[in-house]
Amino acid sequence: MKPLLLATLCTGLLGGCSSMSSIMPFSDDDDAGRDYANASSDAQAVQAQPLSLSAIETSAEFNQDVQQKLISNQPAAVQHKLLEMAKKPKGYDKDINFYVRGLMQDLAGNLQYVNNTTPVAVTSFVLLDSDYSKTNLIGTQMAESVMHEVHKLGIPVIDFKTTDYVRVTPDGDFIFSKDYEELNGDSPIRYVLGGTLVKYNDGYLINARMVGIDSKAVVGSAQSFIPNNVVSAMMSNEKSMQDVEADKGMAKKTIVQG
Repeated sequence: MKPLLLATLCTGLLGGCSSMSSIMPFSDDDDAGRDYANASSDAQAVQAQPLSLSAIETSAEFNQDVQQKLISNQPAAVQHKLLEMAKKPKGYDKDINFYVRGLMQDLAGNLQYVNNTTPVAVTSFVLLDSDYSKTNLIGTQMAESVMHEVHKLGIPVIDFKTTDYVRVTPDGDFIFSKDYEELNGDSPIRYVLGGTLVKYNDGYLINARMVGIDSKAVVGSAQSFIPNNVVSAMMSNEKSMQDVEADKGMAKKTIVQG
């Protein structure tokens, strides 16, 4: 009787284990398979979703939104000005000083013999197709901007257009002059920085060089290009000033005739 009971119990236990293994599989291989299947389904779901904006595009949109909000909070006149500035092409806000700084950085990179003990004079940039005795507003402003940049380099600059006295007139008080008879011809100039202008369809090519006043040797040179938008802005200002002077002349003439 006991052997029969023991055999029955063993049979029951073996059957229960078999049924449990069929109901609750727990092998490592099966777990790995489930993880791989879940990862594959997640990847397919991600691929099925439409691509979102990149980080750069999102940042650009955010910046545009912020700019629009800042503009909308301004008075109407300021809003109009800001919108007009936003429509200007890239680089439109750069003036002639921006290009002069680049020119001087180029020149400083190959400059020789000039230092903080060698006085330098700066002359107007002349038109290349002239007899070197003609310039325009671009050439004149180039000289003024270059003088500033040379001084920033720590090089002593001689302003030879400075007179020995102050002229007091009803129109103002003046120290500078373009009349050579009013200027002192004995200036301790060691080097001169000047250059030429070449007109192209889309702007001016600038050639600058530093020359020894005695040796005539070029000790530094540089080139730059000023685009038309900068030139046009300066020329329009020059034309406006000429129109103002013409209007003043007409007004004086009318008063005299009256």
